[in-house]
Amino acid sequence: MLPIDDFHADGMDFLSNFHLVHVRGWAIDYPSAEHAYVACKCSHRDDQEFVATLSTPGQAKRFGRGKEVQGRVMRRLRPDFDEKKLGWMRQIIQRKFAHPHLMEKLQATGDRQIIEGNKWCDQFWGDCRCSKHLMIPGENHLGRLLMEIRDQ
Repeated sequence: MLPIDDFHADGMDFLSNFHLVHVRGWAIDYPSAEHAYVACKCSHRDDQEFVATLSTPGQAKRFGRGKEVQGRVMRRLRPDFDEKKLGWMRQIIQRKFAHPHLMEKLQATGDRQIIEGNKWCDQFWGDCRCSKHLMIPGENHLGRLLMEIRDQ
């Protein structure tokens, strides 16, 4: 059986963290898993609240990378972020798929391997297919978390 390696094809967009679905995190409602993940990066509560107001996951991602969004830049990255990011992503994905319609879709993927294939050099959360990384397998932590939650 072929793996799922493109979250933007064949109705698999619900696997992406950019899929719009409310995710409750740390007493704040976020419009996507991406928003909630970026909020985990923020040391300041007002930055976490600001992330929830951003209209697109792309804006949230840019803010989380220290770029200016709507005239504002994240004040400080949490110092413990790198050591905690995998656990936080697990919690976010669990909350996302607590929505029954999404869990049904995830379970309908059956035993297929889920790979967050990308071309933006993300070898931690996915498996980049750019010419630089084509022969170097990514860690695919997002795909692994999705399969773990599907199989629970």
